[in-house]
Amino acid sequence: MIASSHSPILASQAPIDSIVCVQENENGVSAVSAYVIELDPQMKKRSQRFLDTTKAELFFARRILMVEGIAEALLLPVLTRVVGGDLKKSAVTIVNADGLNFNSFLPLFGDDKITAPVALLADGDARKIDDPCSATAADLKAKEAEIPNLRVERSEITNVVYV
Repeated sequence: MIASSHSPILASQAPIDSIVCVQENENGVSAVSAYVIELDPQMKKRSQRFLDTTKAELFFARRILMVEGIAEALLLPVLTRVVGGDLKKSAVTIVNADGLNFNSFLPLFGDDKITAPVALLADGDARKIDDPCSATAADLKAKEAEIPNLRVERSEITNVVYV
């Protein structure tokens, strides 16, 4: 059976190998099957586990902004409007990676994969300005060299607010 949908609810419940993403790009329209994207079995299981309704939006997005948590996902549209922008009008979909689960989804992007532009916002996790960022943050930044449609931005430090 073949079902065509733009429903992230259906996509989140389907086995990841059964999803075919139809996308418009500079070359016209193309389709990529998640089945042919090489993922090691552990990563495939992890991606399937984290693929809920909000994250399944990435299969339908024109532009993707991946963030670490729900706070960023809720605040960024508001902050964007404050400075005169509109993520919805710019066709940007925010995907909350639930912490540092970016690597569960990044293998889906690149040449001959999902080609939608992806911006990833993460904490640098340095203790103070001019300290090196964490190994995790550095690894995410290094992914830009492997994934041409990925841009990683990270804060220099992570501030903690005590109330």
